[in-house]
Amino acid sequence: MKKKERDSRMELREDGGVPYFIFKNLEETGLVRHGFSTRLGGVSEGYLASMNLSFTRGDDREAVLENYRRVAAWLGVDPARITATRQVHADTVIRVRPEDAGRGVTRPAGWECDALITDVPGVTLAAFGADCCVLLLCDPRHRAVAAVHAGWRGTARDIAGKAVAAMTAAFGTDPADVLAAFGPSIGPCCFDTHE
Repeated sequence: MKKKERDSRMELREDGGVPYFIFKNLEETGLVRHGFSTRLGGVSEGYLASMNLSFTRGDDREAVLENYRRVAAWLGVDPARITATRQVHADTVIRVRPEDAGRGVTRPAGWECDALITDVPGVTLAAFGADCCVLLLCDPRHRAVAAVHAGWRGTARDIAGKAVAAMTAAFGTDPADVLAAFGPSIGPCCFDTHE
């Protein structure tokens, strides 16, 4: 029997002056709120204007926290439960448990990795990308998700495959059930590389 095809197109939306992208295939599950922010709609100034979500670039901490509040508003989530990591272009995957909610945003992350997985309702996972790709993975059967930072080093080390394997080990995920969304990233249209 053939599985039902899901609409995997990216769609631009805006809420409160904050533009963001969603993927219909994840939205249609009814399980996850998600989005890919842009650099617009925040309060950061200067070269970080305006939707800076990094605490490590020299931005005012209160501006970054306000940007997280704005993202949380359009996601409809608690900003204190957004959980992030210090990404290091590697292949480490960490399972986020209830007590980890808010790490990396409202309190120090205390970990370095490039993929977070969880099955904890109400915990919002964050991954960051500019040139690098961000992948969101969803296992609707086991109600588990992952946020993956996939730079070229992590991709060469199979970070996406390792995230799915970690979901399988932790939650019983069948890779055939995983829905994926690939966020905006750099590509051959705007970036020259050598062999």
